[in-house]
Amino acid sequence: MQSFSATTCFTILVSISAFVSCNAQDQCGDILTAGIHNTYQQISRDDSRAAYQQALCDQNSSLYNSQSSTGGGISVFGIGGADAQHGQQEVNNLYHSHCENQQKQLSDDDFNSLVEVTIDPNIVDNWRECMQANGKGLFANVDVNGAALTFTLDFEGLPGVNEAKILANPQVQGAVCSSSQFRAGIKLAAKVDKTELCERLGRNSVTFVVNTSAGSKTLKLAALPDLTPRSVKYRPHDMSSPAFDNLNTIVTRTPGSLEDKLVIQFELPNTLPIPRGLALPLTFHRILVYGSQNFPAGPGRPFPEWNPLPESTFPHVDGTWKTSDKVSITVDIPKQFSDPSQGWDIRFCVMDSSSGCDPSPNLLLGTPI
Repeated sequence: MQSFSATTCFTILVSISAFVSCNAQDQCGDILTAGIHNTYQQISRDDSRAAYQQALCDQNSSLYNSQSSTGGGISVFGIGGADAQHGQQEVNNLYHSHCENQQKQLSDDDFNSLVEVTIDPNIVDNWRECMQANGKGLFANVDVNGAALTFTLDFEGLPGVNEAKILANPQVQGAVCSSSQFRAGIKLAAKVDKTELCERLGRNSVTFVVNTSAGSKTLKLAALPDLTPRSVKYRPHDMSSPAFDNLNTIVTRTPGSLEDKLVIQFELPNTLPIPRGLALPLTFHRILVYGSQNFPAGPGRPFPEWNPLPESTFPHVDGTWKTSDKVSITVDIPKQFSDPSQGWDIRFCVMDSSSGCDPSPNLLLGTPI
């Protein structure tokens, strides 16, 4: 169970104007601790507070970027909705309080506030319900480990009542439970955990409902997002040199964790941007991919800067092609070179029989098609 300091044994919850005991903090706090791991599988229970503190004070972290929760770094849940706007405001307020001047450790209350806006809202609802009950009565939780779901029931007792009875077999949607630990007639002794292991069906949302003599409990898990990298197809353009469009280039870009994969399709030109007095059709024998980081002149930089990558950064492609041939090549762009807003410019050029090289537009910029 998660521990809390003695100074916070009594807390007034947002929208819950009731005092809760230190036992409830400990019992119900485990719901939030499990909720962090359920939403962000890479964060262990023991490291959750440190991971949140680090994400909060690093404004380059996913907590400040428009990324969806689950599967990635800590982020505000439900990007794009009204709740997410409230969550982002909460994050900004906590940043000003704990990180702006001198980093301060998150209090239990502030840690809970940050967790609330970054995990599945269904888990937050379960935690609030537990806190309202002051840690008494029927306690329920779910722990996620990949596709494996472990449901826990724990009867914490009520005045004069030392056990609860399951009245009907639980209703489960979105998962399959092979055992029957929670079948009708089973008795739950006070303060004795009982668990049921189930398997999630694909990425489906999950609902678990159980009715007992001590009341009912509903546990929910949101559907998992599809984290398959999504490709985007676009036509590169270079407004400074419209003639570059003569290659009729189309790029399909698929993001990856370390590299972005670019599938580049183009047509070898039958006219050249710079006439060389050569007869057509031309023969082309090498495709070069190259890049640079460029900065315009500005404050503190009296002249534009052009910083080319080493020629060995990208392998060249050798072959024999003629005018109007359609060609496709694949290039992996390391993440650190892939952001055009940071001045990165990645291009290819095709060497012809005159040793001239016809360049493409910047492959990192373009118009979706």
